[in-house]
Amino acid sequence: TAIGEGGKEAYLKVGLFGESPDNPENYVHHYRLYCLDRTTGKIIWEKTAHSGVPQIARHIKSSHANSSPATDGTHVLAFFGSEGLYCYDMEGELLWKKDFGLLDAGAFDYPEIRWGFGGSPVIHDGKAVILTVLDIKTGREIWKTLRDENPTWGTPTIYTAVEKSQILVNGFKHIGAYDFDTGEEIWKMHGGGDIPVPTPFVAHDLVFITNSHGRMRPIYAVRVDAKGEISAYSASVVAADGRIYCTDEFGKIHIIKAGRTYEHLAVNDMGEICMATPALSHKTLFVRTRSALYAVGKK
Repeated sequence: TAIGEGGKEAYLKVGLFGESPDNPENYVHHYRLYCLDRTTGKIIWEKTAHSGVPQIARHIKSSHANSSPATDGTHVLAFFGSEGLYCYDMEGELLWKKDFGLLDAGAFDYPEIRWGFGGSPVIHDGKAVILTVLDIKTGREIWKTLRDENPTWGTPTIYTAVEKSQILVNGFKHIGAYDFDTGEEIWKMHGGGDIPVPTPFVAHDLVFITNSHGRMRPIYAVRVDAKGEISAYSASVVAADGRIYCTDEFGKIHIIKAGRTYEHLAVNDMGEICMATPALSHKTLFVRTRSALYAVGKK
């Protein structure tokens, strides 16, 4: 939790409302972790991880302590966004802490709006996963992979029932999977909701990605053995003259050689959204985009 100094009550607004304001609170907050008795609720111990004026404003429907703690039965991780990541043992002794600097998680199209951080840490196989992968015993960084991405609020998912354990992440420009041990990209796709929050989950050998905001609010199902770049398609696949034409929603037409062996021949970018299936006639490919009709072929 995060408690304002002097017992100041934080402003909170619930329900559905149109505005998306942040709430600056320019006074000291105490960022705390509590250990409670499971059966009685009695406080066994409490620790103040950090005290200070919040570096980032929060949304009026959230708090300065949105992230859920994580534990593997030996360590407890408490994450407070810009105020840092703190690792305790089960008795409340601080083992290490990590400062990630200013995490300005707000609306990507209105940078003056600041909503605070929302993703929670995950512990798996002796490693902590949050923005980067750390050794759970020492806090030492093991690997970090940079992502060209807008702010997101989702928690990563670890999936192990494949050849290589994967870290699955939601996103707007970059949904994908990474090798748990190395950080190497396994697959990626784009086209999610512009303010993604939901955590990916796996069932029936499929990774389900859901989004709930903005112009695009799709639900994707991706095979757990997927590799490479995956695009979103509304148009049907068409084929002619030994070539297969796959048009994604962003107007890129991928050309694949027909046959048992995969061979990517080319990609043609129409430069705008394309939802329609191309038509083939008289050795010409007719492509309808959002605002134009193109005829592609040999003169």
